[in-house]
Amino acid sequence: MRLLSLLALWLAVVPLAQAHEVRPAYLEIRQVSAETLQVRLRQPIVSLEQDRMGGLNLRPDFAAPCALSPEGLPRRSDGYLTEVFQAVCEGGVNGVEVRIEGLRQSLTDIYVRVTDAHGDQQGFLLNGRDPGFRLGEAAPLPALAFLSLGLRHLLGGLDHILFVIGLILLVPHVARLITVATTFTLAHSLTLGLSVLGLVHLPSGPVEAGIALSVLFMAYELSRPHDAQSRIARQYPELIAFGFGLLHGFGFAGGLVDTGMPGSAVVPALLFFNLGVEAGQILVILAVLLALLIAGALHPRGRGAVQAGLGALLTIGASYFFVGAGVALV
Repeated sequence: MRLLSLLALWLAVVPLAQAHEVRPAYLEIRQVSAETLQVRLRQPIVSLEQDRMGGLNLRPDFAAPCALSPEGLPRRSDGYLTEVFQAVCEGGVNGVEVRIEGLRQSLTDIYVRVTDAHGDQQGFLLNGRDPGFRLGEAAPLPALAFLSLGLRHLLGGLDHILFVIGLILLVPHVARLITVATTFTLAHSLTLGLSVLGLVHLPSGPVEAGIALSVLFMAYELSRPHDAQSRIARQYPELIAFGFGLLHGFGFAGGLVDTGMPGSAVVPALLFFNLGVEAGQILVILAVLLALLIAGALHPRGRGAVQAGLGALLTIGASYFFVGAGVALV
């Protein structure tokens, strides 16, 4: 009951249909002269109130001696707010500190691409704990940052977690569960890679609806007695894991596909991001299996009670996300 109460509280404070953490923002800085920078900020649009849309209140802040001024009006398209600025830095841009105002108060990450006067590029992944950098400083690919981004994308996406929990409950034998989890991994890694590399693209709305449908399907199958479950659920759970895993891969790609990172950074970033997703998936599986093991050791009916509670959680969450996805598509 405590678990269900926590879920209800979470659903009350999270906006409808926002199954994942906030999408990443993107900041592009291009040096056009010795003292001038062109700056473009792209941040996700969030609903502030009825009939009014706005960004996350992120804003680039260039330390003295730079003066930042907007160029034109903000543009809204494809769920993002784009703003263009010009920064004039007396004495040159090298060593100037750049920070992102509002990043500490948001849940998002921001990928920064800096192009100097010679066309050389550097990339930075910033977040609330590390919201700034200096122009001209060395910036190797932040592998641990992308690993953390993938981990938080999985753990911050309750719909993904619920689907993994559904797989655990659907496959009671650990050996078979390993096979099913591996199949799910292969499927979502495939579409994650294809989407981030720009080879395949699906609109986010239908993807979110499909992911919600996968959780709803899992909840429906688990609500039925084992003998009454569909043949595919009883005999071929690997097909369920693979088919819906393809959809979940497109959902995971939302954490990287909009960062705008240069081509040289895509493959290693994709690798570490995917490793982070897998680490999160493993943590969920281990946590659920440990809870079932402890509950069974403490009480003869403990394991069944935990399974029933998780099944109820799955049903509530699935219904919530399915309704939310439908609202988003309308």
